[in-house]
Amino acid sequence: MKKTAIVVGATGLVGRELVRQLLDDTRWGKVVVVARRGLDIKAEALEEHLVDFDHIEDWQYLLQGHSLFICLGTTLKQAGSKQVMRQIDLDLPIQLATIAKQHQVQDCLVISSLMANANSSAYYLRLKGELEQQLASLQFERLMIFRPGPLLGERSSPRFSEQVVAAMQPLFGFTYSPLKAWRGIRAEDLAQLMISKANSSTVERQQVFEKETLFS
Repeated sequence: MKKTAIVVGATGLVGRELVRQLLDDTRWGKVVVVARRGLDIKAEALEEHLVDFDHIEDWQYLLQGHSLFICLGTTLKQAGSKQVMRQIDLDLPIQLATIAKQHQVQDCLVISSLMANANSSAYYLRLKGELEQQLASLQFERLMIFRPGPLLGERSSPRFSEQVVAAMQPLFGFTYSPLKAWRGIRAEDLAQLMISKANSSTVERQQVFEKETLFS
């Protein structure tokens, strides 16, 4: 039986690639995308809905399927304030995941961050840590957390920090480099890993993929 994927954050660097790869994978019969703006992708299996995230009650019935992929994220510069950043990186994902769980969605796969920690002094890392904790409390049949370092790929709005790290990638590739944990991962490779784990029958109930497990 073919599965249904729900993707939020589909217009981002990883989310867009994730949608493309899901559509190419015959194990997925439907890919439901809820987003504020449309994708330039056409496929029979794609079910795209332009929605207002301030009124989730109007379209919450769309959050039904087998696996929920959460690819939401922003920066403080893009958000404009810590409050707005919290709404995008924490409040919105938890609200969507809660509804999906109520609709019997089995798996939740989320992009977090390297060094995510609810007790971190860094606001971004603290948000991601809180996100992981709250998702764990929802008790999905399987929760898969992906903690990448810098994401590599062509963004519509490039992030300076990721551009710098991309230029330094050769330094991170050495086997014994203390900076190896900070090597970047290409968006298409992370998307491929997420789909591979969603298709796997050996993933634990709650599992974190970070550092070397992102590349194995």
